[in-house]
Amino acid sequence: MKKILLMIVVLGLAAAPALAGTSLSFSTIPGTGSSWTLAGTGASWSLTFNPGTMEVDGSNPSPDAVFTDLVDLPQFTLSNLVDNGVTIMGDLTTAGNLTISTDAASVALGAAGANALTASIAQGTILHIGKGYIAYSQPKDDLNVGLNAAGTGYSAVIDGLVAGDLTASLDLTFSGTSERDLYAMISGAIKSGGQDAAVGTIDGNISVIPAPGAVVLGSIGISFVGWLRRRRTL
Repeated sequence: MKKILLMIVVLGLAAAPALAGTSLSFSTIPGTGSSWTLAGTGASWSLTFNPGTMEVDGSNPSPDAVFTDLVDLPQFTLSNLVDNGVTIMGDLTTAGNLTISTDAASVALGAAGANALTASIAQGTILHIGKGYIAYSQPKDDLNVGLNAAGTGYSAVIDGLVAGDLTASLDLTFSGTSERDLYAMISGAIKSGGQDAAVGTIDGNISVIPAPGAVVLGSIGISFVGWLRRRRTL
């Protein structure tokens, strides 16, 4: 029995590193002003990001070459807007890609501006719009990695994200902050059919979501370690 329990522990602990995951965070570059524009007429709205205004500001593992690299997001279209009286929810779709490009020359990729990662973005993710914020935070497999620099030795974080896309899922989240009351702006435009726009800054994250099996095994392993210690068998 002990051998079986120990085997489960080993499996759980082997899966545990996946729970930590590889990730990076990004935000508006200080001094660049706004990173996005939310504009539309009536119930038709789009979210456009300004190129060269977002950078990687943290990562796991860290430090890493990807720090301060530039992050660009494509234009999104909002649809199926629902006003619940406090916030507005809608589907967010795009035909473009998320890209990460180097901010400086490197041995692995050459001159600054080289592509480090390109990923397509899943369709139909829900966007929440409130008084002074927008939030794209539905946990799901948001990114599908295409062209990338994995294996070049440029970035352990990029390599980890690419590996995570093959074995698990990549989640993209971001929140935008604006001085405008975005809820009032859009709800008013929907009612009047008018046109309006707002700008703001951003904070975002890309992370590896462990496969469900890894989460289960990790949890089982941790639980049995505690049980065995209480039995004084470890």
